Amino acid sequence: MSTRILVVDDEPGVRSLFQEALSRFGYDVTVAANGEQAIGFAKSQDFQIAFLDIKMAGLNGVETLKALKKANPTLSAVMITGYAGEDLVSESFTEGASFCLAKPFGIAKIIETVRALTDTQESELDLEEAAA
Repeated sequence: MSTRILVVDDEPGVRSLFQEALSRFGYDVTVAANGEQAIGFAKSQDFQIAFLDIKMAGLNGVETLKALKKANPTLSAVMITGYAGEDLVSESFTEGASFCLAKPFGIAKIIETVRALTDTQESELDLEEAAA
């Protein structure tokens, strides 16, 4: 099964970067332009990883994260920001984000982050199976 990844960012260039990079590595990618659209996608699709821009019009990244985690508590979340020192970064970790990527970043960092999260998810599954 391919890892399903949701990318939420109000910048079309960022969405395109993620779409192209992750698809090239075989990941199943869905992109959303805002939090409302992302929540709509999450109602019909099960994502393992979400990349969320912290600053967006409407629902910000932390508000979107809360809604996504409510629908899927096992979702791994990575926050994206150009404002690494802000309070929303701290709040996102409180709400369950695993990582925060500071803009600008490249394809290598995106892939490295996804691989770290998928390795963690696989390790957790192995532990659950061993305990059963």
